[in-house]
Amino acid sequence: MKKLFRLLAVSALCGVMFTACDPTEEQQTPGGDNIDDATSLSGAISENKTLPDLGLDVDYIVDGTLNVEGNALLTIEPGVTIMFTGTNGAVEVGENAGLKMVGTSEKPIKFVGPANNPNNGSWSHITYNSIRSDNQMEYVYMLRGGSDDATWAGVLRNYGRISMKNCTIDGSLRNGIDIEGGVFTSFEGNTIKNCAAYPIYNESGLECIRNFGANTYTSNGKNYIRMASGATLSEDLTIVNEGIPYFFEGDCGVTGPYTLTIEAGTQLLFNIGGRFYTDEEPAIVAHGTAENPIIFRGMRNEPGYWNGVWPETTSYDNSMAYCKIYDAGREEGWQGGCLYIGRNTRLNLLGCEFGNSGHYGVVIEDDSDFNHNIVHNGTCTFVNCADGNVYFEQTGETADNLPL
Repeated sequence: MKKLFRLLAVSALCGVMFTACDPTEEQQTPGGDNIDDATSLSGAISENKTLPDLGLDVDYIVDGTLNVEGNALLTIEPGVTIMFTGTNGAVEVGENAGLKMVGTSEKPIKFVGPANNPNNGSWSHITYNSIRSDNQMEYVYMLRGGSDDATWAGVLRNYGRISMKNCTIDGSLRNGIDIEGGVFTSFEGNTIKNCAAYPIYNESGLECIRNFGANTYTSNGKNYIRMASGATLSEDLTIVNEGIPYFFEGDCGVTGPYTLTIEAGTQLLFNIGGRFYTDEEPAIVAHGTAENPIIFRGMRNEPGYWNGVWPETTSYDNSMAYCKIYDAGREEGWQGGCLYIGRNTRLNLLGCEFGNSGHYGVVIEDDSDFNHNIVHNGTCTFVNCADGNVYFEQTGETADNLPL
């Protein structure tokens, strides 16, 4: 419904207009460059169109929302700078249309706000609604956008499919990127910085971070990748270490007969009362190292802040090495541990650490099944578990270490 509302909210469709810009007074970009000869764009593009580099400081000026509709492909060539006239400035790519922007390191493509407004939020957004394979962004700079104050709003809105490499989002009054049902066929070499909220606001779970590579996130107000709940896996998926934490506002539930791999050094943060859990189908492979552990913890470093890790999966491939699970054990009884091991859970544990728990480090449903299904070598450690390190649900007893 939200996506439909966004599509209906664009300006009335009309033919795109290309006219020479004739300002009533000299306009200057924030750097002082004259834009008198820029070409104005407005309305809608309904057939294939290419915007070449005109060799100007600002090549094109967009008033309001520029709609790419029908089956049209808009191609923007290297070196083009597009300026929006106000905070409502945007580009909307329809469900069957496409937008291809391939710049170079020497000639990037730039989107900027009005010449007399150097502030973040000086224009709004670019939205992709289509899944076309020619949706492409390379060396595109989106500077000082993000005027929409909605919680989810981003300068770039991916509701379709995009390849995005070596791009920069610098400055937003809200988020850098909003993902709702969209995917990136590639996402690497990008920089997102100086956004008031999150660099990435993901509304659709784990599948939307597929194909992430190495990117840079700096000086954002909430320097985390915001995640919705987990999802049913349709194929194997890896949570890449992006150098900043993933923050789950709710549970992260993983289902489906595939493997979820978590890279060494990855941090997963959970909101109050959240949990990381699976059903019996997935395989969880979380292999950190002693120098680069995988960390599961609460958004706040408070004992019992969240509910912990519950991998109730029966896969023989399940393995957790050098993982640290902290700040969990929110509830009493079987829900009171950093790690809950159910009767049928299969898991290899190596060098894991459980700590700052509201109750226990590890809760074991059935110690006889534990000995058949859990492999560990006694290297797991416990730190500051309020009611005991290990709790056996059936007997109500506690122990200092996992049973061998």
